[in-house]
Amino acid sequence: MNSTLKAFFTQHTRLTLVLALAVLGGFLSLPLLGLLGCTSRAWAQNARRQETSSEVTIAAVSYEGGDGTPTLEEINLFKNGIDDSLMNNIARYPWGESYIMMSFVEMYKATRDLFFLDKMVQHADAVFANRDDVKGRVDMIRNKIMPAWGSGTYGVTWFVYLSHNGMISYPIAAFCRIVLEDPELHPRYQTKANEYLVKIRQTLDCFDDNWREVGDRGYYLSPHVSGIPPFNGMIALGRAIIEAWLASGDAKYLNRAERLSRYLKSHLRIGAHDSYNWYYGEDYPTPEDISHGAIEADFAALAYRNGIVFTRQDIERFARTLVDVVQQPDGTMARCVDGSGSDPAMRTATSRWTDMTQVDSRVYDLAYKICITEGLPSSGQVGYAKIMKWKPRESALGNFAVGY
Repeated sequence: MNSTLKAFFTQHTRLTLVLALAVLGGFLSLPLLGLLGCTSRAWAQNARRQETSSEVTIAAVSYEGGDGTPTLEEINLFKNGIDDSLMNNIARYPWGESYIMMSFVEMYKATRDLFFLDKMVQHADAVFANRDDVKGRVDMIRNKIMPAWGSGTYGVTWFVYLSHNGMISYPIAAFCRIVLEDPELHPRYQTKANEYLVKIRQTLDCFDDNWREVGDRGYYLSPHVSGIPPFNGMIALGRAIIEAWLASGDAKYLNRAERLSRYLKSHLRIGAHDSYNWYYGEDYPTPEDISHGAIEADFAALAYRNGIVFTRQDIERFARTLVDVVQQPDGTMARCVDGSGSDPAMRTATSRWTDMTQVDSRVYDLAYKICITEGLPSSGQVGYAKIMKWKPRESALGNFAVGY
């Protein structure tokens, strides 16, 4: 049996044992997890969180995914659509290359094919080689060189945006977590994962001066705008912060993820069909669009899986936002999370909500229908990968049994 398949069956065997023991014993102890070989930081951290929070379900101590397996044809369809041209085009990093790197992470989860981790290394190396501190580019508003990626968009000569760096950092941090928690990946990838984690932490930490805390909540400011910036920027960074915590065990990142989660959750409103709707930002009182909204919903799903603030009920409400409010009776998709507006270009953003499948399989059905029939642009590429990850198959654990 090759190492990829061995890792897959080892993970599922461990999960089955843990589930059985949880049912029999009513709890998971860290020594017991150690006997089972579940010694990674993520397993230990998540098990500890389950002991201290009654809101954490089994989804918060397991890895996400359906129990189906992508076919060779489906995998090759993705591989044939890979665009390597963006990894050296810094202007396309935030809203192009970042999605491509995210798709590699998701396809690895779906397939255990090391091809996708190899592609991740190829792209991440190129992306780091273009970071501002390597190229000597000065942030013209902060008047210093940042260990991050700047941009000349939005009328600014050169500036390091929260949102851009959150988008770029998230998939690389996820790669680090995946590698560092799996000993079988260490010989091939551990050196890179450790190198990347140091650099990603530099990027996350360079925004510390912009961090603010109020009560049990926290948010980021940005020197290029007055007031509090839109949700998507700080929440994009929040996904990378969660993965950095899982990869490093640094409580600073857990604390920040919890505060960001409470901040976002405090701005969610109950809408039709017991769904959630929210604005573009605290200081931007217009309905959030479903593309930026996908970032915030994805953050909530990631936080929920790791026992951070959000509950199953929250994720169910996000799912109903997409399926019952954004989806219109005629099959079209509204532009905004409250069901308002129309923009056909937003339609492919649907597939980036696919992680809501963990609580509502209708999300998978809708994403599959839209993504598979409408091609693979860069953002659609990560949507396609998420669909492959959540592919269902009947099993003893149900249609959407937890996978890796």
